[in-house]
Amino acid sequence: MWREGCIKLALVDNKGRLFGKVNIIDLAIILIILAVVMGSLYKFKLYDRHTSDERPVTVTLMLREVSQETVNALQVGDQLTESTENLPLGKIISKEVRKALKEAPTADGRLVEAESPNKYDVVLITEGNLRVTGDQVLVGRRDIKIGLSLNIKSPRSVCFPVVTGFEVKQ
Repeated sequence: MWREGCIKLALVDNKGRLFGKVNIIDLAIILIILAVVMGSLYKFKLYDRHTSDERPVTVTLMLREVSQETVNALQVGDQLTESTENLPLGKIISKEVRKALKEAPTADGRLVEAESPNKYDVVLITEGNLRVTGDQVLVGRRDIKIGLSLNIKSPRSVCFPVVTGFEVKQ
């Protein structure tokens, strides 16, 4: 029915090509790969619209029920590193050690606080330059929040403290 000289304009030809040029399956694969790459860039914050700068931040960490060896291994002046991303958290500027307390039942069924034998609670205050983005304080991609459990290492130990406070300095 087509007249000679007329061009048949089909969206998909009999070979499965879009406009006779690109295979639909190839196009779908390219679009999927492009979506995965863009999603990865967004997820890993390589495409970050926020501005950030490094500022001095004081972070307070709490270690509960650790051994005397761990207490001895953490010294004022030690550089702490966040282990999962191997990024500096800061130097220990203060260390407070106290006997660890835990609840223990009494003979009459009450719970009282009692010292945990050979265990200590340690409060560490660190200071370092961390990335500050808006209201976020970041170590790598991790947003520092109160209650966050970190995996940190010092020159002589690895431990798992909880963030109990932080302050961004001007």
